[in-house]
Amino acid sequence: MRTLASMRDPGSLISACSSSMVCSASGCTTRDYTQCQNTYAYTDVWDADMMFGCVCDEGWSGPDCTLRNCPSGDDPLTGQSTDVTVEVNEKQILTCTANGGTFTVTFMGQTTTAISYAASLSDFVAALEALTTIQNDFGTAIVASYTGTATKACSDAGNSIVVEFRQNFGDLPLMIPDGSLLTHSSTIFEPLITSR
Repeated sequence: MRTLASMRDPGSLISACSSSMVCSASGCTTRDYTQCQNTYAYTDVWDADMMFGCVCDEGWSGPDCTLRNCPSGDDPLTGQSTDVTVEVNEKQILTCTANGGTFTVTFMGQTTTAISYAASLSDFVAALEALTTIQNDFGTAIVASYTGTATKACSDAGNSIVVEFRQNFGDLPLMIPDGSLLTHSSTIFEPLITSR
């Protein structure tokens, strides 16, 4: 149980995450975003080292991983009649304040390649869709948009990036950004990328 708990994707950021929690060196030259992540501790519970099970490969399940998973996901008939509840795609927002450097985004344990602060929308989407944890079985996996007329991922005052998941359904873990390589030439703004 202890091992399985440690393998859980952090999945969310602490809502009250502040710059002081992220900065791990004077002048905020080094940042540690793990301080803002929720973690699943399972160390002091009496059965932490007594319960055992299998960690199955993708596509398999069951107590000994011999059961093949059936296809699952959204019902294509959802929203087709008035008596069926209409589902809404998950949307997450990243906010990036920087005018130089690169950042990465981690989703369900996989991390993108470095994304430039000046990345176009198509470059940003391509970096996310390269992750195998972003389901891309048909058509468009995600749709993203920048704030207003912004053409870059990051801006001096902060640009919001809205990411809508079109094929990953259900309650999804948060994308976890790492902006430790972002820069900002002004002392008014600190380079930062956050998720909500």
